[in-house]
Amino acid sequence: MQRDYIEDDLTATRNRLVVIVVVLVALAIINGLAFRFPNAYEDIIGSFLIGNLIKSSTLAIMLLLVIPLRNYLDTVLRYYMHSGYNVDDHAESAKMGANINNLSRGLANIVAIAITWVIVLQLVSQLLLIEGSGGYDWVDIIIYVSFGILLAYFIVITFGVFLAVLGIGNKSSKTMPCPKCKTPNSANSSFCTSCGETLHPPQTATASSRCTRCGKKNKSGAKFCESCGTSLGAPKQV
Repeated sequence: MQRDYIEDDLTATRNRLVVIVVVLVALAIINGLAFRFPNAYEDIIGSFLIGNLIKSSTLAIMLLLVIPLRNYLDTVLRYYMHSGYNVDDHAESAKMGANINNLSRGLANIVAIAITWVIVLQLVSQLLLIEGSGGYDWVDIIIYVSFGILLAYFIVITFGVFLAVLGIGNKSSKTMPCPKCKTPNSANSSFCTSCGETLHPPQTATASSRCTRCGKKNKSGAKFCESCGTSLGAPKQV
């Protein structure tokens, strides 16, 4: 029942994400066609035209949609990465899960920052037309530098988290088949996740594996004592 709830919640989140992407694409198309609408070249304030108003309005709406886009993208990425890496099967599942959460959040932030960068740059350019088009090149420079530094920061941080995920995944990826049902299990698992069979039965020393000289119990099948080197089964020296 809990799994069904999670699946339904994921489906709803994914649908919202798709809707936001479609709306953003539609607004981008409207923005590109702003000066093809009737009366688009009529003045409103100074050199600010109706076409500029349409572009500014669509850009403002797109900017408001970036935050929910980032949240929904984070949720969807997190779910699929958790499923893809089988986090619960890893020996370091808690650490792996935390890193995947950070990775999905970082990727969502990178996408959101890149989209916001483009929108803000165009929106500021449109709003500056109200005051006139000259003498504001420094504004574009500030936007480029600010978003460039912010984007580079999140890329570096996210790449580091990605390497951490790969490191834990490679370290915990070894599996061993169940001796009973042959289901692959983590090498660190004690019991089979499918049938419950013990995966690491305790080693019992047989009579032939006990050293007759020092009494050391050795692994079954050993030919020499790992403690004193005596041949196993050799008569005890007095």
